[in-house]
Amino acid sequence: MSSFIDFDEIKQRVSINQVVQWLDIRLEEVGDQLRGCCPIHKGTNNRDFVVTPDKGLFYCFKCKEGGDLIKLYANVKFIDQKSAAAEILKRIDIGKTARPKGREQASNSAKSSDSKRGNGKLPPLKPLDYLLSEHNNVQALGISQDTAETFGAGFATKGVMRGYIAIPVHDREGTLVAYAGRSPNPSNSTLKFAKGFDPSPIIFNAHRCEPESVVQLAHDPLEILQAYQNGVESNIVAFLTEDISPWQLGQLAVFLDDLKCRL
Repeated sequence: MSSFIDFDEIKQRVSINQVVQWLDIRLEEVGDQLRGCCPIHKGTNNRDFVVTPDKGLFYCFKCKEGGDLIKLYANVKFIDQKSAAAEILKRIDIGKTARPKGREQASNSAKSSDSKRGNGKLPPLKPLDYLLSEHNNVQALGISQDTAETFGAGFATKGVMRGYIAIPVHDREGTLVAYAGRSPNPSNSTLKFAKGFDPSPIIFNAHRCEPESVVQLAHDPLEILQAYQNGVESNIVAFLTEDISPWQLGQLAVFLDDLKCRL
């Protein structure tokens, strides 16, 4: 007798964005949706395939078919949905038990887990060309237009970051992998991310650090932009989470060792 798999539980634990990343589906943000070529029928029209993260659904206008994250995984892998659910469950259970607890484990797993944890191996994003670097809400946070343009940041009037100052997030090689949304309210430092994106592995601004130097740890990305305006153009990083875990500190230690830097 086959074992029961709770599809609803899986969909509570995993987002469709994570499945998109696992399957290496290259999509671009268009408003509240992600669009690109269909990975199922291997199409070339970048408007055919649509993912709606807020609803956890996908649809292909060419295939005339859609569904949830389990069906997406199944269709791309050409397996049945129960097998897809089992593979997804295995992925998230492995991720839960294999997270490094200290520096030695972080060092051993830093390279092998890059694609799973987001350390520079997430699918690259296309820069948002509608961000307003000169917007009053940007200046209200103490960021000049020149600084915002240097970092590619600006006020978003549409899309997932609508109403927020969107700050580009790069991996350690400088590839754009996400945007962090900062509220125009100076007292609200909580960052917003696209649904399903895990910010914990990211060391913000790491791609601007120079080898064999002293690196400063800032409170958040806004502090880094403000520091840039005051002459600190590199060698300052920040985490994107409110709390910093021992695992993240281990990742930072590995990063510093790789560049032969120190705090």
